[in-house]
Amino acid sequence: MILIPITLVIYFTCFLPTDGVCFVDPDYIKNRKVFGLIVVAFRYGREDMDVMGVSFRKDFAVKQMQIYPPLEENKHPLTKLQVKLLNKLGEDAIPFHFDLPINTPDTVCIQPSEYDGGAPCGVDYQITTYVGQNMDDKIHKRNSVSLSIRKLSYFEHANEDQPRQEITKEFKFTSGAMKLECTLDKASVQYLSIYLSIYLF
Repeated sequence: MILIPITLVIYFTCFLPTDGVCFVDPDYIKNRKVFGLIVVAFRYGREDMDVMGVSFRKDFAVKQMQIYPPLEENKHPLTKLQVKLLNKLGEDAIPFHFDLPINTPDTVCIQPSEYDGGAPCGVDYQITTYVGQNMDDKIHKRNSVSLSIRKLSYFEHANEDQPRQEITKEFKFTSGAMKLECTLDKASVQYLSIYLSIYLF
């Protein structure tokens, strides 16, 4: 399976789609079909904390479709790179096209400490092509191929007001109140460039 691109970039209400090419072996597939699946995984706990069948990971299928034999409703205009790959790989290469929903979360990876083991916490995406009779068949390693992809959002910088929020808390047995105020230096921030100011009165 060849995937183009590996990183999905969201531009406001539209995004760069995922196009790829899947090379199939008719002798292996025989009378079966090839399906494609995009899964978003949310890990909220360390991998070594998974005990007694309780996993700190949730998988959600956000897109699934039949790749081979190709269906008429799944056909999409080919990209230039897909055309080159199809010419090079021959008639057993099948193009595919995925559109992710706009409301799916971005890829996030929380960097673990040097003492933590296993997969890091965060959100990640994986696209899988697998062989089966039906779309709901169980996926095995021997009949599937998987690739990791990233989904990022892009926002243009605009002259927006500086974000500011405050909250006041009164106490039952003491006089006066406590006020908490938080501000950001700008409305749009980039990765690792967040500066948060907190004032307590």
